[in-house]
Amino acid sequence: MKISFVPKVVNYKKSSVRIVYYHIISNNNPEYYFPNKALGVEDFRRQIKFFKKNFQVIKLDEALNLAFEGKSLKNKLVITFDDGFKENYSVIAPILDEEKISATFFIISSCLDNKDLMWRNKVLLFEKYKTEDIRNVLYGLSEDFNLPKVKENQSILEWSFSAWPMNIKEDIVNRLWELAMPMKISEYLEKHTPYCTSKEVKELHDSGFGIGSHSHTHPIFSKLTYEDFSDEILTCASRLSSIIGDDVFTFSYPFGNRASKDFEDKFHAMQPNNWTLLGTKNRLNNFANNFKEWERDNIEYTNFQMKIRFLYLPIYRSLNH
Repeated sequence: MKISFVPKVVNYKKSSVRIVYYHIISNNNPEYYFPNKALGVEDFRRQIKFFKKNFQVIKLDEALNLAFEGKSLKNKLVITFDDGFKENYSVIAPILDEEKISATFFIISSCLDNKDLMWRNKVLLFEKYKTEDIRNVLYGLSEDFNLPKVKENQSILEWSFSAWPMNIKEDIVNRLWELAMPMKISEYLEKHTPYCTSKEVKELHDSGFGIGSHSHTHPIFSKLTYEDFSDEILTCASRLSSIIGDDVFTFSYPFGNRASKDFEDKFHAMQPNNWTLLGTKNRLNNFANNFKEWERDNIEYTNFQMKIRFLYLPIYRSLNH
């Protein structure tokens, strides 16, 4: 189905840089990821061609340099990827090289080299591998960690988001893995290798791709203390900097939930360099003067759905903000 109104809508607030993000591009949806959520390779290729036709695709660093210099961001678009999955290196980078465009990869530092699996992805596996007695296991876990009990019709994922304190989420999820999973986490990671290695991240950087912080352990940032907020960002950035041999001053929020404005202002005031903290609620106001708090668009959808969300959801947000 052809969308004839695309050019008109694309021109709306065209001076605002558009930033889009994905997670996994693959024709095989991994079991540790949301079912049917990985975007297929051909859909991704079609989306890239759509963006190249309607925008000038540039790196995040290039967009930021334009903002620092007070230059126009008109008709610019930035492509980003979150979490640091192995497909960044094996699938995505080769396609982008073919298309002669670049992107920025935001990495979870605790998962680099497949040293761990991010807690949300562990929870997704609990849903897949759960046994008949899983409710009893969850009730026992809630008592051990003094958590609200999981509700009768509540999924483990919903329960984890609503009830788990972020400062003990790793303890909770690892204990649940011990009780509910048929293999050790180390065995699972060795078999499935979900993430990029440090060597691959270095190669991506050396090939011209951007590398940014996606936090150390992927918490819900709106639930953190300021100390944990700052530590999550900077621990990841420091680890990545040591790997790529370059500074890291860009960060994308996990789950899109920003910390408080007070936290962000304090963070910017205490850092010697300009940081950009990217959210996920684009309202077409990514201008040069607010580069520290630009927003992105999630477009992990089939081609038609992507165009509808990409073209209209930010307009809706901007009109109802």
